[in-house]
Amino acid sequence: MKKYFYQLICIIGMAGMSSCFSDDSIQGTPIGDINVTGIEESYLSTSYIGEILKINPVVTSDYPESELEYTWMLLNSKTGTEDENGNQIEPEIIGREKNLNFEVNVAPGTYQIRYEVKVIQNSYTVLSKTDLLVVTEFSQGFYVMKETESGDTDLDLLASSGAFSENLIAQTQGEALKGKPYCLNPLYGHYYVNPETDQMEATNMIAVSTEAKEINLFRSSDFMKVFDRSNLLYDEMEADEQPVSIYRVGMMGMNMAYLSSNGVRYTGAESMYGTPCVGKYGYSLDENIGISRYAFSNITAMGGMFCWDDKNHSLIYLDYNLYTYPLLDMFWEGYEITQNLYDYECIGAGMNITNGTLANFVLENQTNRERYLYLATDDGFMNMYFDRRIKISPDSHMGKSDVFATNGLTANYIYCIDENKLWACNTNSDDLGEQEIALTGISSTETLTYVSNQYWNANFAGSNNYDYLIVGTQEGSNYHLYMYNMIGGMPDGEPIQKITGTGKVKSVRFLSSNFSDYDLMFGYKVYPEID
Repeated sequence: MKKYFYQLICIIGMAGMSSCFSDDSIQGTPIGDINVTGIEESYLSTSYIGEILKINPVVTSDYPESELEYTWMLLNSKTGTEDENGNQIEPEIIGREKNLNFEVNVAPGTYQIRYEVKVIQNSYTVLSKTDLLVVTEFSQGFYVMKETESGDTDLDLLASSGAFSENLIAQTQGEALKGKPYCLNPLYGHYYVNPETDQMEATNMIAVSTEAKEINLFRSSDFMKVFDRSNLLYDEMEADEQPVSIYRVGMMGMNMAYLSSNGVRYTGAESMYGTPCVGKYGYSLDENIGISRYAFSNITAMGGMFCWDDKNHSLIYLDYNLYTYPLLDMFWEGYEITQNLYDYECIGAGMNITNGTLANFVLENQTNRERYLYLATDDGFMNMYFDRRIKISPDSHMGKSDVFATNGLTANYIYCIDENKLWACNTNSDDLGEQEIALTGISSTETLTYVSNQYWNANFAGSNNYDYLIVGTQEGSNYHLYMYNMIGGMPDGEPIQKITGTGKVKSVRFLSSNFSDYDLMFGYKVYPEID
C-alpha cells in the first residue's frame, strides 16, 4: 500500500510540475543568470516525410558558452510511467546542441519538448518547454508497394500534398514486412476494436500481404497496425495459409471478403445497412478452393468477384453472397475449357468497364508455353460468364511479356512490356492488334518493369477523380514511376507526376479520404484492385 501511495504522490508531483512548466525551473545553487527566449508555445509537424523541426532559442547568460551544456528531450503520455518490465520510461533525447534539428519520425499525437540548459561546473539548470503536435499524411495518396534490397516488403507514399515518404512499414513498425510483395489493397470502412476507446469502429485501412504468407492491415490515419496473421481470424490461421488480400464486396458493398489459399471468409463492412463488428473473419465458406492474387470484385454484378482458383487451376466466380461457381458460358457449358487446367498457371488478369464488364485472364501452359487470353462478362445482374478465349501468338509481344495490365475505363486495351517498350493489345481483335506506345520523359538508362492503369471513378465521392497510366522503371537500385493523363487509353503528353524511390515497384494503389457507399449501391466500379 505504501508503494502505491508513494507512486501516487510522484504522479501528482509530476503533473504539478507539468502544469506550471511555463516558468523556468532552477536546480542547484544559482551563481549567475540564464535566460531562454525564442521558443514558441507549440509546434506542428508532419511525421515520416523527412520534415526537420528546427528550433533556434536565444540563450543569454552570465556564463561563457564553453561552460554550458544543452539537452533536448521528447516526452509523450507514457513518459514517467512504467513499461511492461517495471522500468520507468524516460524522456527521449533528441538533441544535444544549442539549436534543435530533429527529423520528425514519431507516431502522430501530442508531445512535450523540454529544453535543458545546464552549467557544467555547478549543475545550475534552466528548463523550458513547448508542445509538439505530430500529424501524418497517410490518409490520402498513392501507396507504392515495393521489394526492398533484402527481398522484403515495404511501402512508400506520395501524399496528396506532394510530400513523399519512404519505407513506412520499417519506420513505423521497426522493420519491413518479411517476404517479397504479394498484394496491396485499400480498405474502405473496415471494422476493428479501437484500442484507444475499446469500441467497435470503422476506418480506412491499407492491406499488405507477402509471399512469406504475411498479412498486415494498417489504419490509414496513423499507420497503426490493426490486424496481422495472429488476430485477423477468429480461429488460428493455418501455418501454410497464403493470405491474398481483403476486398469490399457483396450487395451494395456490405461485406469485406478475406481471400486466401484456404478459400474465402467474410465480415461486415461499414454501410448504411450494416452493423458494427470486431472486424475478424469467420470460417471459410469453401475450403475446396484456393484463391490467388488474380482476383477482383465486380460491383456491377451485385458485388461478386472474378478469381483464379490456384488450388484447382480453374476460373471461378463468387456471387454477392460469396458462394463459389465455375466460370462457364451462358449455357453452363465450357467446363473443359475453364476448369481443372492443371497444366496452366495464371500470369495476368484485369477488368475493363468501357462497354459493360470485360474481365480477362492470361493463362500459360507450363509444358509447351502456349498462352491463351480468357475473356469473361456478366449479365448486369448477378451472373458472370466465360465469353471466349483467344490464342496468343508466341511471336507477339503479349506472347513474350511477363508484365500485364488492363485499361479499366477508356479503351479495350491490355498493356504489356516487351523489348523494353510498352505495347497496347486490343481485346476487340482476334490478333490483339498490338501497337507500341510512345512514352515521354523516360531516359534510355531506365528499364521498363511495371505498368498499371490506376483510377478513381466515383460519382458520389468524385472530388478526387483521375485516370492515369502509370509506368514504372528500374535504374540501378532505384525505381521511377511516371503518371500520365490519358486520351483513348494512350498517354497524353508529358508525365504529370514522377516518383523516385529505392527498391523495386510491385504495385500502386490510391487511397482516398473521400468514399461513399452510394457508389457501390448504384454499381460504380470506383477503383481497380489489380495491376
